[in-house]
Amino acid sequence: MLRCGITGGLVHVLAISLMLVASAVAGSGARAAEAALDLAVTRAQRLVAPANTVVLAAAASQEGHWTFANLKGERFTAATPDEMKRVASILAPEVATAGAKLLLVVTEASVFAGEDALAKLPRDTVLQLSTQIGVYALTDTKPRRVRLSPRIEVEVVERAAFDEVLLQLDRPLGGSGLRILSLEPGAPAALSPRAAFDDKSKGEIIERIDPPRLKEAIGALRGQTVLVTGRLDGRLLYFQVAGGPDRSVIAAELMEAARSADVNLIILDAPAGRQPGARNWLWQRAAVKGVDAGLADRRLEGLLEALSSDARPLSLKLTDATGDRVTLLAMEIGAAAPSVGGIGERLARVASDLTNTVTGRIEPAAIHLHLVSTSRQRELDRRLVRWLPSWASWGYLGLLLIGSAGARASWRWWSRIWPPEQATEYPGQLGLQLARGVRLLLYVALFMPLTALAAVPVAVLQRR
Repeated sequence: MLRCGITGGLVHVLAISLMLVASAVAGSGARAAEAALDLAVTRAQRLVAPANTVVLAAAASQEGHWTFANLKGERFTAATPDEMKRVASILAPEVATAGAKLLLVVTEASVFAGEDALAKLPRDTVLQLSTQIGVYALTDTKPRRVRLSPRIEVEVVERAAFDEVLLQLDRPLGGSGLRILSLEPGAPAALSPRAAFDDKSKGEIIERIDPPRLKEAIGALRGQTVLVTGRLDGRLLYFQVAGGPDRSVIAAELMEAARSADVNLIILDAPAGRQPGARNWLWQRAAVKGVDAGLADRRLEGLLEALSSDARPLSLKLTDATGDRVTLLAMEIGAAAPSVGGIGERLARVASDLTNTVTGRIEPAAIHLHLVSTSRQRELDRRLVRWLPSWASWGYLGLLLIGSAGARASWRWWSRIWPPEQATEYPGQLGLQLARGVRLLLYVALFMPLTALAAVPVAVLQRR
């Protein structure tokens, strides 16, 4: 009976604990949703909306209801289609006239809650997505497309992917800037550790590299951003050679070298594989369209903006996110994904190459970005030693700090393991001081942090 009573008590305590945890989680989620809606209201207040437009903030609940808020913060929850129709007239009666359009600034969680939630909103509603970084136009919901700028649109399936894309675009290109490589047989077999800069043109210098050594060269540019141009055809990256047939390198090997060295690799899939800096039959030097202009703010978004145009905006999609790497594909909005070996694709490449040959510009049909993931980059930024994980280096420093508090006890233990040196054991004063220095160094660097957790309580008790 006693055992049953104890067991029942434990079950009761466990049930109460689970209820408290669930309540805390639910409360945290509710607070986060409330904060997101408040942020959406702030974003809505700053919008410059067209005339005859009702601007509201909105958030979807887990039950499928929508909560709307006007610019004053007043709220209304709609659970039925009839209530949806009355939202504008209730929250903005002074603006909700006949023919007025509805503009909703919706929270990020609401957009990715599911297509059914967005389908409940009134038809012809203009949607703006509120995020921690800014507010963006939601141009489509099937699939979800977000317009980040007039030249860049992102296609996303889930919230984590969208957040990753935003952080990637906002990331600097790196301390060395952008390394623009030109594949040229017989060129140097290695690259300088840092990028060169042309003071006259205020742009990056194109660096020549021997194609067979490209993989090793990328592996040596740890933590930097590299741009390579060529024609991707399956697993091979083809490039033009002056006065000879096209050659190729294995694209997968370049990606693996970039992954091992935490390099951001950008591959411009250009129609004919012409290389930056090479001259055509009109003696014009080939250049990547707009790349110099895109380096002004040293961010990935600035580079993609420069590689696009108002007439050719880019659609960006996260195609892979495994481990410490993410892969993005940028193409002209409305363009089909690159195919391999199709007649139409070949004719299009030829036509595009003829045009670019005359103009001297390299305009990519697609941009493949193989990047360090945000979580991996944060880990690299936290490291004190490049090859040592951050938890190890910061944990070691923490143990050093803790160990200093228990140094009195650990030094006594160390003296028993390694007794102090005696002057009679050494022929000169120099040898004695060197031995004492080695003993002290090993104590501080190894023994004190290793025994920190045990030495501190002992030291505290001894002081009493």
